[in-house]
Amino acid sequence: MTFILANEPYHFNDFQIGLFGIVGLAGVFATPWAGKKIAAGLENKIALICMGLLISAWIPLFFAQQSLVAYAVGVIMAYFGLSAFHVLNQNLVYRISAEARSRINSIYMTLYFGGAALGSFIAVYAWKHWGWEACAALGLAMAMLSFVIDRLDFYEMNKLAKQEKAP
Repeated sequence: MTFILANEPYHFNDFQIGLFGIVGLAGVFATPWAGKKIAAGLENKIALICMGLLISAWIPLFFAQQSLVAYAVGVIMAYFGLSAFHVLNQNLVYRISAEARSRINSIYMTLYFGGAALGSFIAVYAWKHWGWEACAALGLAMAMLSFVIDRLDFYEMNKLAKQEKAP
């Protein structure tokens, strides 16, 4: 994301880019909100809202080179959705057996950061070869893939829960 701010048309310096990072604090507000909704048993709705935000964020982000406001709106949407979804995932991990919790959390966090690193690598390649629009299209594709995986997992969990309840 710093590529946008450091280059045409903004030419922000490192300090200005760092200050703009304050916009990302929107994620801080996502955690208590998500926690309350999860405690109320609204996990599926939280997942849908988060995925909707992550997918929708790429619409204003696509126009980030033309509008700093679009950039800010997209970043807020993405950070809020990602932070709330992370809280949901952590909550689901901690519901699993206490004996396996630390191993499962280690796997989750390894995949979380590994996916972020891979996404960053691919985004830098896309930026270098095709520009910001390709990065935004790639971000949208990854968000949509995450949505598909989330829904497949949700339906599989429901199927297993129904099988456990059946006599």
